[in-house]
Amino acid sequence: MPKAESYLRAVSVLQGIGSLYVLLNAFVATEMSVLLAVALGVFAAAAAGASIGLGKRWKNAFRLSLALNALVVAAGVWLLFLAKDAPWLGLAHMLAGATLLFGLWLGRGGASLVP
Repeated sequence: MPKAESYLRAVSVLQGIGSLYVLLNAFVATEMSVLLAVALGVFAAAAAGASIGLGKRWKNAFRLSLALNALVVAAGVWLLFLAKDAPWLGLAHMLAGATLLFGLWLGRGGASLVP
């Protein structure tokens, strides 16, 4: 079984990639709403900061990552019911957020509970 640190490193990389995805969506969202674009931009900046912080083992970066990924899961549930034409979009967000939350759990010592 890999070390707990490798799980945190993987979450850090995946969260960094996700922050670039959110930043791209922030630019696309300017067509709909400036407020939505600003909110997505702030979320992307927070995710990028948490990703860097996880790599440097900052204490608050773990908590910020937990909160951001829980928000991604909640947004996925919301999109699942909101986007009637594309429920896969909500499922993709739920899966991505849950995967990163599981990686954070394993990186925090949850791997010792897995046989």
